[in-house]
Amino acid sequence: MSIQTAMPERRVTVLRRDTESWRLTMLVQRTCPIPDCNKPIESRGWCKNHAQKWRYSGTPYGRPIIPALERLHELTSFDGGCWLWLGYKTKLGYGHMYDAQAQRMGLAHRVIYGHLRGCIPDGLELDHLCRTPACVNPEHLEPVTHAENMRRTVVVKDSCPRGHLFTESNTGWIKTNGRRRCLQCHRGQEHARYHRKKAMV
Repeated sequence: MSIQTAMPERRVTVLRRDTESWRLTMLVQRTCPIPDCNKPIESRGWCKNHAQKWRYSGTPYGRPIIPALERLHELTSFDGGCWLWLGYKTKLGYGHMYDAQAQRMGLAHRVIYGHLRGCIPDGLELDHLCRTPACVNPEHLEPVTHAENMRRTVVVKDSCPRGHLFTESNTGWIKTNGRRRCLQCHRGQEHARYHRKKAMV
């Protein structure tokens, strides 16, 4: 004769993730241990933000923010008159760096100019007098209007990026924005596009 022992009934309360009770429970019971961070733990014992910082930098606090002037001495070549930025550069050749004051990324020559010469006046932009985009020397930068900056660019550039001269017969103008374009490059692009479409038929 078998004796069946009555087992105590177990009740498990399941909280749905889309309810306010679940959010409050996670907030109280499992929060990120980083000071002043009340976000719920998601990975590696930290919240999502600090876990990402750990993956990129090896520490949940992220990379230390280096002042702009220290970065200037570390990532700049002072050979000659131009101060050439050796760090990351955009496709157009302008330096790119983190601005600790504005707490965002910015162009290196604008950040360095702001630290050494003060804020750039509203409505103006910096023009490279040396025509070297990677230069961050404030002596080679002049605040001018956008129209003046474009006028100087047109005067200085006498060829397209591929080296074709902007002669009278090789210069076209885009009606929508008034910019110049190299007709030789334009003909080559149209020729390539024609053959791409023909190959698809």
